[in-house]
Amino acid sequence: MNSPASNEDKAKKLAEQIELRLRVLNGKIIGEHTELEIPTSLTKMRNWVCDELGIEKIGSPSSFVTSHKEHGRKVKKIANCLETLKKQKKPPKKPREQKLTELKTRNKELNESLTNAANQYVQYSQETKRLKEELILSSSKVEGLTEELYETLSELQIVRDEIILLRKKLAQYENRKASKVTKVKFGKGGSNAN
Repeated sequence: MNSPASNEDKAKKLAEQIELRLRVLNGKIIGEHTELEIPTSLTKMRNWVCDELGIEKIGSPSSFVTSHKEHGRKVKKIANCLETLKKQKKPPKKPREQKLTELKTRNKELNESLTNAANQYVQYSQETKRLKEELILSSSKVEGLTEELYETLSELQIVRDEIILLRKKLAQYENRKASKVTKVKFGKGGSNAN
C-alpha cells in the first residue's frame, strides 16, 4: 500500500509548484512562452494545470496567498508578474488631449464626408431630374415624329395610287392612239399606176 504523502512532501511539492509558476511568469515577461496562455488572477494561477511544463493544481487555497508565512513573498512576486503581463497586453494609454484631438480630427473628416455625400446627392438628384425632363421631351418628340412619319407614309400612298391611276390612263390613251388606222387613199392613176 502506498502511504499518504507526508506533510514534508506536500510542503516541498507546494514550494516547487510556486517556484515553477514564478519561473514561467518571469520567462513570459521577457518574451519566452509566447503562445502560452497565462491565467490572469492568483486564484486561476493556483488552479492552473499545464502538463507540458509540469504545472499542477495547488489544492490548498490558504497556501497560495500573499500573506502566507513561508510562501507569501513568492506569491506576491507572482501577483506582481501577473500585473506586469496585464500591462504588456494593454496598449499604452494616450493622453486625454491627444485622444480629444484625434476624435475632433476624425469628427471633422466624417462631417466633411457627410457634406460631400449630401452635395453629391443634391447634384445627382438635380441631374436625374434634368434627365427625366429630357426623356419626357425626347419621348414627346419621338411621338410627334412617329405621327409625322405615318402622315407622310399615308400621303406617299395617296401619291402612289395617283401615279398608278395616271399610268393606267396614259396606257389607255397610247393604246387608243396606236389603234387608229391610218387612211390610205386608193385612187386612180397617178404616177404609181401600173
